[in-house]
Amino acid sequence: MRFNMYKKDNKIIADFLLASPENIPRGFTFVILSIQQPTSGLADKMLEVDQQGPECRHLNYGLKRAGFEYVQANKQAIFERLTEYVALGLNDVDNIANALHYVYQTPNLGMVKSAFLLQLLGFNVACLDSHNLKRLGWKQSQVSITKGLKYETKIKKIKAYISTTQEKGTAFWWDSWCHYVAGNIANKKLTTGQQVSQYHIQAILPKA
Repeated sequence: MRFNMYKKDNKIIADFLLASPENIPRGFTFVILSIQQPTSGLADKMLEVDQQGPECRHLNYGLKRAGFEYVQANKQAIFERLTEYVALGLNDVDNIANALHYVYQTPNLGMVKSAFLLQLLGFNVACLDSHNLKRLGWKQSQVSITKGLKYETKIKKIKAYISTTQEKGTAFWWDSWCHYVAGNIANKKLTTGQQVSQYHIQAILPKA
């Protein structure tokens, strides 16, 4: 298996998200909407959020609306901070850990989904979601951090998570995940890994 979908498709996404404070919320919105939802329906959900804003029914689940509104209200500051982290390096574990902890402050984003947002921006980290946990034979507790933990403890667990994903690298995790979920019961319309990968572009970039 050649791992080149992430390199090609994610560059389009990262370049778009990092082009403007107006663009960065779309990455967060996509990640928020992806929580416990199949990939194949996310483009339609993104379009509905575009049309309806925070009142959209797809933001009713859990704290999704809170996360959406938080990012919209703070998009300039979020954009500035994340572009600073990008400039400091996409591979450095300490820098990625600081960036992940920052993104983690977004309501309803745990460590895994915060990592997903950074993955969309080109950082060498990955989203070890339920599909990947099943592949690894891991428990959910291994990729979770609780709000009550001390900062030092959180950072330690975040760094360990990042280091684990870097053993194979973000391109491996992106491409192998796309191939793994392609054509499954929740993604019957996305029958190949290439379609799954390119679907992220379709969903995140706004309709012309």
